[in-house]
Amino acid sequence: MQETTKRFLQYMDSEQIKYEAKEREEKDWVGVKYNGNNINTISIQFFFDLGGKDVALRVFTIAKVPQNKTADMLKTLNELMVEYRWLRFYLDADNEVTASYDATITAETAAPVAKELMFRTLNIVDECYPRIMQTLWA
Repeated sequence: MQETTKRFLQYMDSEQIKYEAKEREEKDWVGVKYNGNNINTISIQFFFDLGGKDVALRVFTIAKVPQNKTADMLKTLNELMVEYRWLRFYLDADNEVTASYDATITAETAAPVAKELMFRTLNIVDECYPRIMQTLWA
C-alpha cells in the first residue's frame, strides 16, 4: 500500500472512522460511508495514485437520471458547480449523477488533504441532494 494511503488510514483509525481499504494494482482504494441529513447514505471512494502524488475522490450513483430528464439535470449540475466550484458534478456513462474531487498530495499532506476533501464532499453532496432530486421530480 502507498505511503499516502497508509497515512490517511492512520488518520481514520485515530478518529475511529470506519472504512474499507484494498490495495489494488492500479490505485489503492478506500471506501467510507456516512449518513446525511438529506440523503440516506453517502458512499465516498478514494483512489490513491500508486505514484503517491494524487488522490481522486468519487461519490457514485447519487441519483439515476432517466433519459427524458438528462437536459434538466445537466443544467442543475452546472448550476451546482458554479456554487460549489471545487466539487465537480457530472452524469457518468450510466446516466447517474457522480461527484468528483481530485487533489495533488504528498505523504505529508495525504491525511489532512483527504480528510478535508472527505468532509467538504459529504457536506456539499448532502446540501445539493434535494436540488438534484427536485430536478428529477419536476
